[in-house]
Amino acid sequence: MKKYIILFFSIFLFFGCAGKTYTDRSVVKSSKPIFIKNAPNNNLAYVTFTNTSSVDSNLTQAVSLNLAKNGYEIVSDKAMASTKIRGNLNFFRRNYIKDIDPFVVSGINFRYFGYDRLDALDDYYSSVTNSYVYDAEISLQINIDGEIYETNLYFQSDKNTNSTSTMMEILNTKISNQILNYLKFLN
Repeated sequence: MKKYIILFFSIFLFFGCAGKTYTDRSVVKSSKPIFIKNAPNNNLAYVTFTNTSSVDSNLTQAVSLNLAKNGYEIVSDKAMASTKIRGNLNFFRRNYIKDIDPFVVSGINFRYFGYDRLDALDDYYSSVTNSYVYDAEISLQINIDGEIYETNLYFQSDKNTNSTSTMMEILNTKISNQILNYLKFLN
């Protein structure tokens, strides 16, 4: 009987640990769909992104690298390129999410009844943040041999504890993959 109890608890422990896998559930949405009809004359691409947000971004390099991996040749002269990709990182925000503290602390919920409380013990005034949600907006223009396609891309992450630089790399990957998906309709 003792073996069955130990076996039950060990199986329960392994199932509990197995459910804690991380999946990137961030989402990229566009303001209007892009359907590219005509293929470019060549596979030369010119990529430039500006940044009007307050966060450092290397979106131009990320998109250029992703396009180069998928058969495009990146050029610095936009007159030579058939595919011109321009954009602007309008904003990149980090929103604070505070999880409710399940433990009872003296003084909580008495702030309106005249009782003294210590601000350090009250979770309402606590500066500790449990997680973040990041969101961003990118204005995008794709010009293929004179045909212009424009949209706004909206990025929103799931609740996480990542730093701004880590989320910027995830944003760069998601946006460059979305642009590549637009261009894959040509094949």
